[in-house]
Amino acid sequence: MQAKTPIMGSKAPVHCNVSMSISPSPELGVSDQPSLAERFVLDEVVRDHVDALYRLAYAVVGSKALAEDVAQDAIVRTWRTFPAFKGESKLRTYVFQMAYQAAVAIESGRTELEQVDLVVDSSLAPEAKNELDRALGNLDTLSRVVVVLCEIEGFSCEEAALVLSVPTPTVEARLLRSRRALALALNLLD
Repeated sequence: MQAKTPIMGSKAPVHCNVSMSISPSPELGVSDQPSLAERFVLDEVVRDHVDALYRLAYAVVGSKALAEDVAQDAIVRTWRTFPAFKGESKLRTYVFQMAYQAAVAIESGRTELEQVDLVVDSSLAPEAKNELDRALGNLDTLSRVVVVLCEIEGFSCEEAALVLSVPTPTVEARLLRSRRALALALNLLD
């Protein structure tokens, strides 16, 4: 099954195709495979969050093609590591951790970034959209990811901290500073 995934906002013109089918892996032994019930749960989580995984990946890598690869890699990583999942966090948080780790791994090997174009709402006037894209693009990667997780995807600061493997106060501070930076960049504050 293929999903068309907008970057941000339901009418955004930028899409990716990510295969969402999870099936048994020939590399894993039978005892390492998730059960049928676990596969059902994994399929459901992936189906429900594939758009958000792509947006998270895109916020880190800034490339549509790489973001698709990261989202797909996150699905595979989740499948392979699921037997070790202890349930200490929500499964959604675990899947997002896989996506963030995959994105950072890919990003650390790159030397050049494409212009990051994070479309928040396609109904915005072109000038306003360009201003917002520029403001988001001027944030450092961690701050941009915090904005995507907390403001776009609805994660709590605690959940975002788990995904990013940073303390909750770090997420809270980044979110506060990012909101202020965006408001200043968009002339919403004096």
